Amino acid sequence: MSTNIIVIGSKGRMGQRICALIQADPLLTLKAGVDQGDKLEDVITGADAIIDFSSRESSVHNAQIAAEHGVPIVIGTTGLSENETALITAASKKVAIIHAPNMSIGVNVLFNIVEKAAKAFGMNMRIDLEETHHIHKKDSPSGTAVRVLEHALKGSGFKPDQVSYVEGPEANVAQDKPVSCRALREGEVIGDHGVTFSNEQESLTISHHAKTRDIFAAGSLTAAKWIVGKAPGKYSMFDVLGLK
Repeated sequence: MSTNIIVIGSKGRMGQRICALIQADPLLTLKAGVDQGDKLEDVITGADAIIDFSSRESSVHNAQIAAEHGVPIVIGTTGLSENETALITAASKKVAIIHAPNMSIGVNVLFNIVEKAAKAFGMNMRIDLEETHHIHKKDSPSGTAVRVLEHALKGSGFKPDQVSYVEGPEANVAQDKPVSCRALREGEVIGDHGVTFSNEQESLTISHHAKTRDIFAAGSLTAAKWIVGKAPGKYSMFDVLGLK
């Protein structure tokens, strides 16, 4: 039986790719595309799941509408405030919600591996993160880089105030801090993230390179298929991929 999907932000770059991949998947049906001027309430009846790549304000509203109608929702919107995140968490008490800053399966595996490596090394290694994105990207460091750091700190035991943040290839990181995050903006790079653990005896580098934006669209479809029928609650891509 086909799964009926609503895509919010369907006219955006990511939304268009999600719609195209749904139409190419025999197990999925594009029930409706929702964008500016459209109302989710008008098309939600009969939907099995919703994928939302819209805006901060819209995603909160859409999560609340999804909760009212009992339709699970996958949210890929980034940059939410603490209050907006809290509102989505509140909506998850009524319906299953996945909110992930990065839907890529490979990036989520990176999160998992970095935390495990950091736990193994503890505080015996420096941790240096470098992320590169296209010149149009506004946030620095990227949301994905922030999440990588969270996993590195959780595993190692280092604290947030022990991180040195720099931008550009020439800036020097603070050597008195054991963790660094360097943000680079070059050309049309989709997204590169690398983490190096090092001391005087050895070093280990773990990296991920995004070749196409379809990795985010494909990951959202994997999440949408998984979330159908799940109990109310807030889930992550770790739940989807069995990485917990």
